[in-house]
Amino acid sequence: MRKFTTRDRITELLQITLGVFLMTAGFYFFLSPCQLVVGGVTGLSIIFDYSFGFSETIMVYILNIICLLMGLIFLGKSFFLKTVYSTLLSPTFMAIFELFRIPNELIYDQISSNNQLLVVTIFGAVLTGVGIGLVIRNGATTGGMDVPERIVSKRFHLPFSYVMYVM
Repeated sequence: MRKFTTRDRITELLQITLGVFLMTAGFYFFLSPCQLVVGGVTGLSIIFDYSFGFSETIMVYILNIICLLMGLIFLGKSFFLKTVYSTLLSPTFMAIFELFRIPNELIYDQISSNNQLLVVTIFGAVLTGVGIGLVIRNGATTGGMDVPERIVSKRFHLPFSYVMYVM
């Protein structure tokens, strides 16, 4: 069994941070401005914002906390501690964008209206996909729907990637 050094842990943490940043940027700058619902906690936050006027950032925090508590109950303390950092980091990045008054339409408004949906879909999917991939590759999850997916994977002894695709 390989022993992890402090340098390995720092590298892992930096990669998780980068992954969460890419995922959040993909959502905040590309998917959210055109209210493109892609599923998961961020998709639900768009629906709550559009339907009821609730802040996307606040909804992501609330829904992620609920999912984290589910993870603590069904997957244990180790999972909870490992996931809490990456789970809370995404809405924190969103809050930082809002704090510095960086409008989520910043990039969206620069794209020709003829190509907006295509460009937004491609860039949003690539950024969020690469970001989530980096996080999962480093043994963490981004919270949200990853938690129920892990629970189903564990309970039914199915590969996590399969459960992720299905859900």
